[in-house]
Amino acid sequence: MAGFDDFLEDLKKAAVNAKTLEITTAVGPITWDAAKQDYVPIADPTIKAMKTKIDLFEGDMLTQMDPEFATGTLQNLRDYHLKTQADGKDIIKKNVEALEALFGLMLKLKKGG
Repeated sequence: MAGFDDFLEDLKKAAVNAKTLEITTAVGPITWDAAKQDYVPIADPTIKAMKTKIDLFEGDMLTQMDPEFATGTLQNLRDYHLKTQADGKDIIKKNVEALEALFGLMLKLKKGG
């Protein structure tokens, strides 16, 4: 049952990869990267960024920000970042619950019922 075992391994990897939530809010010049099919920041000393890393298993959280997010003109974006952080936790929680349900279903199917 190679297909089943491969799917089970993919579920395990997804659960491990869901361990850390990273949220970045950055203001500055960007460019389109055709190879990545994504916008990427241009190395520029004017970029202002705020980044949060949350270890979902341990509960540890680290937030780093340029002072402009704390006391300057980017305070509204700080509030946006914090809301995104709260929304992200909810999304991750729902994703973990879905993974648990899939894992349970796969175990039932493997047992034949």
